[in-house]
Amino acid sequence: MINKLYDFKDVVIPDALLKASVSHEEIDGELYLAAQRFTTIAPAFDGICNGDIVVLKIPDEQHPDGVQQVFVNMGRGFFDSEEALLGLCAGVQTQVFCEGKTVPATILAVKRKHIPKLTDESVCQLKIEGVATIADYENYVFENKVAQQRQRRMKGIFEIASKAVLAHTEFAPIGDDNEWYRTLYNGTMIQLETMAQQTGKSVDEIMPEALRMSGKTADECRRALKEMCEEHVKLGALGLYYAKQDGVEYTLEESIARMQAYMPQLGQTEISEVEENMLISDIIQRYKEYFQKVISDYYGDKIQVVLQ
Repeated sequence: MINKLYDFKDVVIPDALLKASVSHEEIDGELYLAAQRFTTIAPAFDGICNGDIVVLKIPDEQHPDGVQQVFVNMGRGFFDSEEALLGLCAGVQTQVFCEGKTVPATILAVKRKHIPKLTDESVCQLKIEGVATIADYENYVFENKVAQQRQRRMKGIFEIASKAVLAHTEFAPIGDDNEWYRTLYNGTMIQLETMAQQTGKSVDEIMPEALRMSGKTADECRRALKEMCEEHVKLGALGLYYAKQDGVEYTLEESIARMQAYMPQLGQTEISEVEENMLISDIIQRYKEYFQKVISDYYGDKIQVVLQ
């Protein structure tokens, strides 16, 4: 399918996509989240503050005991009289606004969360392989952040590289005589016909919404669908090219053999045409992902991530 390949290594990638940073604040934030796992809750005696959990006793005529307990998470803004409670202590009687009226209330208890400072001992309790100290955990967090940064940038790099390769590579004509293209296009149309039958509408009526092309006519949707299928075939062809260089091959026979192994459990004796088309579509997708992998492997180490 490829007459003349344009090498993705010749694509100019913006420097912004090849540089990234991880801040000390991000790492400190992850350390704080880890420390939160060891949070304890204990009574507080020095006056209510935001973040405390306050237990109030207020009158309630509908309750069998004539009172009810109300739990207030201070600082959340869900209780009207939070501000009036600030600074008060357990045992104090006060007035609060509750359910549209002012009522007497007794502060039964004040509990406070305590988030301990992360230690080597607590880090060990996280049970992360190879992580036994705070320094280990900081490095672990940094490496994860680096991987995330690279992954996000690889999306942009692949988009730029693949568009350039698609634009400059000479492909053989792709049309109905191409099995991959025919499978993708006809398979989508079969799905649309099934949806149309289920909704009692025509294919033309459901096509814009089903293909997420609102505002387009049915003819415009068909043209766009053909372009999408052609692009998928080209990306699959690029993956096939590089996979063959690496001695990797995905065949329909192999996919059918894997599916046949499970057919007795499903009560099937043969593979339907629809299922075979799905297997072909899966092969195209696997080759497309192989092309992504080739680009990712090449540019992955070229993305510089620094700690700032």
